[in-house]
Amino acid sequence: MWTRLVHLVGIIQCFLGYFLIWAFVIGLITRPPVAAMCLFMLLAAHAMSFFNTANVVTSVRNFPDHSGIAVGIMKECPRECGVLDFVLCHGVWHGFGARFTTVNNLGQIGESLGYSSSEANTLVSLWSIWNFLGGFGAGYVSDHFLYVKRLARPLFMVLTLATMSVGNAVIAYGLPGTLYAGSILVGVCYGSQWSLMPTIVSEIFGVRHMGTIFNTITVASPVGSCIFSMGVVGYIYDSEASESGCKGSHCFMLSFLIMASATLLGSLAALALFYRAKRFYSQVILGRLLHSL
Repeated sequence: MWTRLVHLVGIIQCFLGYFLIWAFVIGLITRPPVAAMCLFMLLAAHAMSFFNTANVVTSVRNFPDHSGIAVGIMKECPRECGVLDFVLCHGVWHGFGARFTTVNNLGQIGESLGYSSSEANTLVSLWSIWNFLGGFGAGYVSDHFLYVKRLARPLFMVLTLATMSVGNAVIAYGLPGTLYAGSILVGVCYGSQWSLMPTIVSEIFGVRHMGTIFNTITVASPVGSCIFSMGVVGYIYDSEASESGCKGSHCFMLSFLIMASATLLGSLAALALFYRAKRFYSQVILGRLLHSL
């Protein structure tokens, strides 16, 4: 009942947001003020929170033994608890914030490094493919290693955040072809995070209040993006740029080295989560698995 209601609210918001934007583009309605257009975009984007919550919570409830794969599909085909919650949110803040900053600036980074407009647009277009591969792959791989190798799932958060740190460092140096390689690493790891995070939340905290916990942790994403985009990348780019813009690897090098360091810090937070939850996984999660066999 509640899942259908949540989907209905999301559908209404999605339709209204995109319909009003479409109506303006084709001239069906007169040009709205900027505030109204922002409201249309908010409605369209806000609908995804309702779809994600309903889909993820329902998936982990219906498929508890294969929650990693289920969440990976649901998230990527369309894309002591207080201590654990803090540590998990800390890792998400660093990883998701750096990711949004990367994709939001890909075009400008490409321009500063001498890429053509078509090449920069290709990088942005391929981003969703890397997200999908990361989300689906991480769900399957983490399920396999949890059930076959008995490795706690937070270990894969450590690996993906560490790899994302490498990707940011690769982009920072601006060598020929590194923007392609770095964007692939960051994109795949970001997709992996969206698959791993809801699954780990459901395993550690259960599904009773998963909708609330899941959306609380995802707040770390826009907060991290705002801090990195405006406080780091925007500030450093403006200080490096001249009146005609900024050309060269120095435009974004320091910014991405800072994000690489922050993402590495997030991987250390995830490592702390892994060790703290290791006994819980061996005694509870794997015990539940053996009991269900």
